[in-house]
Amino acid sequence: MRHGARTLEDRLLFDRKDHELLGIVHDVLGREDLSGVKHLLTPYLHPRGIKETAASQGLRTAYAAANLLGSLEIGKAHDRINALRALQAEAMSTAATHLKRNTARVLMQIMKELVRTEGDPRRQLELARDFRAAATGKPRVVARQLRQSHLALMPEEWNQVSFDNHVHDANTKGRKSATHLIMDAWIKGIRHLTVIYYNFVPEGAAEELLSAAEIMGITVRIGIEFQTRYREKQAKIIWVPRGFSGRSDFLAFLRHEEVVRFMSQGQRLAQLQQEQLLHVLGAFNDTVLPDFNSYFGLNAQPFGAEGFLAAVGSGQASLVHLGKYLHAGLMPHLQARHQTLEAELAAAAPDDRTAIAELMEELDLLDADALMDDYLESLVSREIPDDGEAAPLYCASQGPMQLIEEVTRLRAGNRFILNLCCLDSEDVLDILRLCRGRITHLETVNLRNSAMGQANDPVEIARLQHLMNRQSLIPLKRWVLGRMDALRASDAPEAPARLERLETALRALPSLHAQYRDRPLRTSMGSDSTGQSCRGYGMGMVARETLPPAARKASWAFTRDAGRAMVVGLRVDPRTVREPRESSHTSLDSLYAWARRTRGMRWLGFKAREEFKSRGFFPARPGESNILIMGGVKKGCGNALGRQAQADPAPRKGLSWTYLTTGLKNTLKVLAGFLPAMLTFLLTKDWWVLSWFGAVIWFAITGLRNVIQSVLGGGGISRTPLLKWNDYVSVDRLCESLMFTGFSVPLLDFFVKTLFLDRGLGVSVATSPTLLYTVMAMVNGLYICSHNLYRGLPRKAAFLNLLRSAFSIPLAMGFSAALGAAISAHDPSLADPILQQWAAVISKLASDCVAGIIEGLADRESNMAQRLGDYRDKIEQMLAVQEKLEILHPTVDGLDILAEPKRFVADVGKDRPDLVNAVIVNSLDFLYFWMYQPRGRQALARVLAEMDPKTRQIFSHSQQVLVRKREISQLFLDGLLGKNFSKGLAFYLDHSEGYLEALEELAPLERGA
Repeated sequence: MRHGARTLEDRLLFDRKDHELLGIVHDVLGREDLSGVKHLLTPYLHPRGIKETAASQGLRTAYAAANLLGSLEIGKAHDRINALRALQAEAMSTAATHLKRNTARVLMQIMKELVRTEGDPRRQLELARDFRAAATGKPRVVARQLRQSHLALMPEEWNQVSFDNHVHDANTKGRKSATHLIMDAWIKGIRHLTVIYYNFVPEGAAEELLSAAEIMGITVRIGIEFQTRYREKQAKIIWVPRGFSGRSDFLAFLRHEEVVRFMSQGQRLAQLQQEQLLHVLGAFNDTVLPDFNSYFGLNAQPFGAEGFLAAVGSGQASLVHLGKYLHAGLMPHLQARHQTLEAELAAAAPDDRTAIAELMEELDLLDADALMDDYLESLVSREIPDDGEAAPLYCASQGPMQLIEEVTRLRAGNRFILNLCCLDSEDVLDILRLCRGRITHLETVNLRNSAMGQANDPVEIARLQHLMNRQSLIPLKRWVLGRMDALRASDAPEAPARLERLETALRALPSLHAQYRDRPLRTSMGSDSTGQSCRGYGMGMVARETLPPAARKASWAFTRDAGRAMVVGLRVDPRTVREPRESSHTSLDSLYAWARRTRGMRWLGFKAREEFKSRGFFPARPGESNILIMGGVKKGCGNALGRQAQADPAPRKGLSWTYLTTGLKNTLKVLAGFLPAMLTFLLTKDWWVLSWFGAVIWFAITGLRNVIQSVLGGGGISRTPLLKWNDYVSVDRLCESLMFTGFSVPLLDFFVKTLFLDRGLGVSVATSPTLLYTVMAMVNGLYICSHNLYRGLPRKAAFLNLLRSAFSIPLAMGFSAALGAAISAHDPSLADPILQQWAAVISKLASDCVAGIIEGLADRESNMAQRLGDYRDKIEQMLAVQEKLEILHPTVDGLDILAEPKRFVADVGKDRPDLVNAVIVNSLDFLYFWMYQPRGRQALARVLAEMDPKTRQIFSHSQQVLVRKREISQLFLDGLLGKNFSKGLAFYLDHSEGYLEALEELAPLERGA
C-alpha cells in the first residue's frame, strides 16, 4: 500500500474496512501474533456465536483460508480439515440471502485469491472490497464476481448433475492437498468426485479426503489406477472399491489384513517406479543435460536425487514431478541465457538475427510439459528396473485379467474402469474379451488424453460401447464385420495384427455380449486433472439441463473448444419432489399441517422441489453433447521469457465506481434519487410546502419505512436490549432504496398523475379518486417490481410488490378521505385542489405503510430462518456431546451427569476435559444467540416448543453449566477465544444469570427423566 501523502484518488477509493481486511490477511500470512486465532477454528464454536466477540468475520475467514492453502509441510491433515470446516461455516453464515450457496462460493474464491495475491497492493484492495461487497449477498454483485472468477451460477437447491470421475490430489501427481481439492470442487459446483491414486491408497490421504468431502457435502469415491501389460502396449485399469456405508466403513476396509497386504504390494510397486524415475534423472544428467548446455549455451549443473524427492513431497514420484523439478532448476539459466540473446539480437547482423530469434523461441517453449514429452518419456522406455523377486503379484508385466483376479479376492464390491489412453476400438474389444466381461466401465471421456493426443478412437469406442449394451447381438456383429472389411482394405503395417484380434473377438462375441446384455458396460468421464499442466483441462463437467437458465448462456464459464473429447451425452430426467412447507410462524405451520391432512388442500401444505435423475450416456457427435466442461486450459504455455520486459507498464487503473468509498457511493446514490424528485416538485407545484419540501417528505417516508421494516424484521418491540434500533438498519440498503424511490417521483407525480390521468383522461381526485389511486398504485408496483428484478432480487419477492400495491389502494383512499375531511372542515373549496397536489404523496405513503409491514415480516421470516438454523446446528452438536457422555458413563444416566454442574465439571473434566469444554462452548453460543442475534429469543422459544421432552431436558441441564463462573472464566483466560477474550468474558459475566432466569420461564428445569 502507498505511504506518505495520500492523493485525491486514494481518498476516493476504498474504505477503512478494506484496508483493515487487507491488513488482517497480511498479518495472517505473516503469522504475526495470531496464535490465539487458531482456537477460533475449533469445531464447536459457531460462526455466529460467542467467537464474534473475539475476532471479526474477515479475520476468521482469512486465517482459515491461509491455513488451508498453505504448503503441505505447514500443518497436518487435521489442521486442514479444521480450517476447511471453519472456512465453509464462515462463508455460509456470511451469506444470508436467497443466493446463500453461490455467495459462499464467491467468498471462498475471493479469499483464496486474496491470500495468494502478492506484489500488487491495488489488486489486493480490490479483492478486499470484492469480498465485503459479495458478503452482502446482492445478486448483481454475486453474479459479477462469479463471472470474474469464471464460475457458473449454480442452482441454490444444489441439484445440478455435476461430476468428475478422474482427478488427482497431491498424494499422487496433483498440486492440491485432498482438502484443497475438495474445497475447489465445491467452489466450482461439483457434487460427485472420484479421486484416483496409483497402486495403493494411503490411509491418511483417504481419511483426509473423505472427511473433507463430508464437510462440503460432496460424494467422493476413491479409485486406484494400475498399469498392466497388453500386447505391445500398456492398459490402465482403475479399480474403485464400493459398497461402503461411509467414511469409517471404508477406512476399516483399508485396515483389513488382506487389504493391507495388497496395498503393501502397491507401495512396493510405487517404490520401484520411484527408482525408475531416479534412473531417468541420472540418464537426463548424463545424456540430455550436456546437450542442453552445449546447444543452448547454458551452464546448468546435474540435478540431485534428494532435491527431486523433496519436490515430490507427499505424492508418488511421477514424470510430472520430474518435469517440474527439472524445469524449475533450469529456469534461472534459461532466463539468463534469454537476456544474453536479447542483447546479441540487438547487435547482430541481419543475417544472424533469424538464428538467434529461433533459439530464443526454443528457450521459451522448453517448459515442464515439453521436457516431459520430448525427453523424459523416451528415457523411461530405456530405463526399466528389474522387478526381481520382490515384485508385487501384479505389475506392469502382467495382463489386466491377472490384476482383476487379484483384486476380486479382497471381497469388496468392485468397479473396474478401463482408461482408453492410446487404445483404439479393436484394442478395447480385445481387452473386454480377455477380461471376460469383468470390466464394468469405459473411461469414454478423459480430457487429458484428448488434450495430449492420446485419445485414439473416441467416437468408434463410444459406438462400440453403445452396441455392446444393445439387447440384440446383430448390430455389434455387423460393426465388427465392418471393421474387419476396412482392415482388409488397409495397407497399414498394423492392420494384419488388428484383423487377427477382431477375428478372435468375433468368435467370442456371443459370450462377451451376454455378459453385458443384462449388466450394461457403463461410462466414466473425467478430466484427469492435476492442476500442474498447462495443456490439460481443469476439473469438472455438468449437464446443461440441470443449470439455471442464466448459467446455460454463460459461455465464459465453460470450455467451448473441447473438440473431439466430448463424444457422449447424458440423459437427464427432471422430477418433482414435494416437501412439507415450513414457516417461522407457528400459525402458518399449523395451517400447512392441516392442509396436508385435508383432501383437495394438500397442494397448499407442500412445496415443489426439482431433482434430476441420470439415465445413462448416449453417443453424441462432437459439439452436440449436453455435457459442459467446467475447467479451462491454462493459457500461454511456455516460459514467457522476455514477455514481461517487452510488455508495456500496467496502466494506471484510475477511479472506478465499484471501488469508490462506501460513503461517497451512498451519497451519490441519494443525490441521484433526490435531484429528479426535487426538480419534479419545484417545477410542477405551486404551493411552497410541496415545492421545497415535497422531496424531503417523499424521502422521509421511504426512510421511515426502511427503519420500521428493519426493526420489525430484527425483533420488533421484543428485541434484545443489547441492540439499538439503528443496529438493524442497513445504511447501504437504505441509500439504494432512496435512489430508486427518487426516480418514482417524476414517474408517478408528473407522467402518470398529471400527464396521463389528469390531462389525458381527465381523472383526478375530484372526478374519480378510486381510479386515480388504483392506477398510481399499479404503476408504482410495476416500477418497484421492475427495479427489483433489475437488481437481481428474488422473482417471488419482486412480484409480491404487485400484491403490495393492491393492498395500498384502499389505504390510500382512506388517507385521502381523512385528509379531505380535515380540509373540508376548514374550507371545502380547498379540499380537491390540495388532495390533487398531494395525491402522489398519499399513494406513496399508503404503499410504504403496507411495504413496511409486508417486507418487515419478510425480513422477520429470513431472520427467524437463520436463527432456527443456528439453533438446530447447535442442538445437533449438543446431542453429539451428550452421546459421548453417555458412552463414557454407560451405567449412569447422562442427565444425572449434567444435573449438578459442579460435579460434572470436576468429574468429567478429569478424564475428558474436551467434553466439558464442548458443553461450555455450546452454552456460550446459545447465550450469544439469545442476547445478540436478531430474533434469537423468538427462535429459541419456537425450538424449545418443538423439542421432545428428553431433548428439552438435555438442553436445560446443559445450560446450567453457565453457573460455574470460576471454571468458565479460567477457560477464557486459558485461551478459549485466544488473546482477545476480555469482551467475551465480560459478556458472559454480565448476562449469563439473566439468561438462565429467562430459560427457567421458557423451559422449567425438570429433574428426572
